[in-house]
Amino acid sequence: MAITLATLTATWTDNNNIKHQDTVSAIGPAEVPDPDVPVVILLHGMGGSSNDLSQPGLTGFTYDMTAPIVSPLDLGLQPNPGVGCYGFSTDSKLNPAPGGWQPFLVGAGYITVNYSQIEPWGSLAQVNGQPSDPVRQLDAIISCIITTFPGRRIAFVTHSRGGLLLRAWLVQHGSDPAVRPRLGTAVQLAPPNHGSELANIVGALEVTVAAAAAELLGDPAAMPWLYLLLAGAIGDPAIGDMTVGSGFLTWLAGNEPGNEAGALLELHTFGGTSPTLFRWHLYVFTPQSVVPIITWDGSGLVVSYHWSAWDVGFPVRNYAGDVGAILQAPPEIVPGSGDILVTAASAALPWQAGYHVHPLNHGQPLWDPGVQGEALPVLRNAWGSPPVQVAASWAVWSQPASVGAGTSFSITVTVTNVGTTTWPAGCVAGSDNGFGKRIWGTATATMASSVPRGGSATVTLSLTAPSSQGNQPVSVFVTAPGGQQLERGQPFQAILVVGWMAADLTLDTGSPAAAPGSALTSWADTRYQHVIYLSPDQHVHELYYPLAGGTWAGGDLTADTGSARAARGSALTSWADTRYQHVIYLSADQHVYELYRSVG
Repeated sequence: MAITLATLTATWTDNNNIKHQDTVSAIGPAEVPDPDVPVVILLHGMGGSSNDLSQPGLTGFTYDMTAPIVSPLDLGLQPNPGVGCYGFSTDSKLNPAPGGWQPFLVGAGYITVNYSQIEPWGSLAQVNGQPSDPVRQLDAIISCIITTFPGRRIAFVTHSRGGLLLRAWLVQHGSDPAVRPRLGTAVQLAPPNHGSELANIVGALEVTVAAAAAELLGDPAAMPWLYLLLAGAIGDPAIGDMTVGSGFLTWLAGNEPGNEAGALLELHTFGGTSPTLFRWHLYVFTPQSVVPIITWDGSGLVVSYHWSAWDVGFPVRNYAGDVGAILQAPPEIVPGSGDILVTAASAALPWQAGYHVHPLNHGQPLWDPGVQGEALPVLRNAWGSPPVQVAASWAVWSQPASVGAGTSFSITVTVTNVGTTTWPAGCVAGSDNGFGKRIWGTATATMASSVPRGGSATVTLSLTAPSSQGNQPVSVFVTAPGGQQLERGQPFQAILVVGWMAADLTLDTGSPAAAPGSALTSWADTRYQHVIYLSPDQHVHELYYPLAGGTWAGGDLTADTGSARAARGSALTSWADTRYQHVIYLSADQHVYELYRSVG
């Protein structure tokens, strides 16, 4: 059972110097929440509201696309013959209506804060060098959470534009000393982190319509309401933020860390690759619908007709996935690339800790149980009390530029007390990834003597390189004898972990095993590396991994494209040019088939 644990009153002033006072509820389980559970802030997308993350059924897009297509459809006995088209429809809505993230997280024991953002269609860009109103509002709410729940960390679940709001807040407020120790993890659902080509198209249409409106009306000032209706109906400031290469996105990227080592929190991004919003159903009467059925009802002959209808669909059955499959552009509506509004690739960020891809459209992550289940371990990393600041430490050390995976080595660290109190004897120095994960081993070094304010101590730490390759973050912490971790002041560093490793890509991605003797082919484009193989059912399968880092994922290209199955023992070849990536195979009838999609 969910109850209101606290009522937050967030007071803030907007860029027009108008004072706001927002009342927001902190909702959690009726039983006393675990003391280590964080407060999860839910941030909805463009034009949305708090309902998006609590009651997604109210969005109107919860179509049931898993229901089997019934054809022919039995329509019973009717008094007239059925000829031609019976009618059309879309998929019905999920019943019962799916639960959103707020009830899901409360059911898992979390405290949640969910609110409707001010200016949901507005820009998140700075105003005269100052935070936008949505950022100001979020900062005021976070300040209330810090005061109301002093012993808890803060996590985030965001959808679409809500992810950009979080990034803008982190850039402008995340390093605040009162905030930084409280930050835990963040889950971004379908974030347009690199923009959307659809937003660029909408922006171009807005300019065209505005010009046409001005031409039609002559002086727009003479009929301002009509001009605004015509010229402003398409574009909103939020869409301008999300155009590829926008000033806002460029500003964000220029003020964020270049890798995970410098991140203020542990970020996991989730992208979608299904541009199908719903299925069209077109019903056409079967021939039996015109065959008369003559019966005797006791007083006379009765003529009736048994109606039935085939579901023949529309030429574009899967809206809007079939359109994207035909046009192969823009990538947001191309199957396997986008979720209708954003590409899966646009979700990735260089400083993320994890990258996840699901065959979902833009709205489905709001209720999909697979995504929710995959996000829970991420949020679990935010559990635990924030470090209590008994003093502050600054560490300086030298380190190798690269080490082999599993290699043991030592670093000499000089830690300086930059706090306001003396460190007692027995303080312990150790290493982690900056988020409390001891990826470099659990070895520590104890300081035998006290360290006064402004004083330093030099210790040697033994480290063992993790198995994960690439730039791995390393940070040095100091813990007081009572177990309280001192606030860290130094930036994180990174060490490149190199060396051959082994991974079971079939197991990691949940993909089917390869057919015995299957051919293999592979390539790398500007954003991903790919491996192609054949499964026992002769489907062409892809395994792919983002070059910027993340996790391996898989896809069934035969099922995604509706292409013919490969012949047993078919050879495979592949390549990428400047615009497309290609896979070639032979079908059972010895036809040469090509599978292709745009690069990235």
